[in-house]
Amino acid sequence: MYSFSDRDVDLLREYREVPSRKRSLDLQRLLTRLRSEGIENKLAILTLQMGKEWAIGQLGATRGAPIRIYDERRFVNYKDAEWALLKLRWVKHSGLPWPKELV
Repeated sequence: MYSFSDRDVDLLREYREVPSRKRSLDLQRLLTRLRSEGIENKLAILTLQMGKEWAIGQLGATRGAPIRIYDERRFVNYKDAEWALLKLRWVKHSGLPWPKELV
């Protein structure tokens, strides 16, 4: 099982700064851990307007259940939506607060 450490803060920084195709293996492992959970109530990015607007949604408890908007923020940049989702998953799975040095 993946153990969270102080080194992960550097990996979070790498996520923001490095294009996805050039990310390190360590960062890929961290992302896999943060994304690994059952479908029930999983947080995901929702497309509100194709190519223009996104939000964070929460999947239902069962397949086919309605997806609800998790928080009222709207994103006009997909990368900002990904960053917001990463923050939520970090807090949920690591049990640690989001690092203050990473805005």
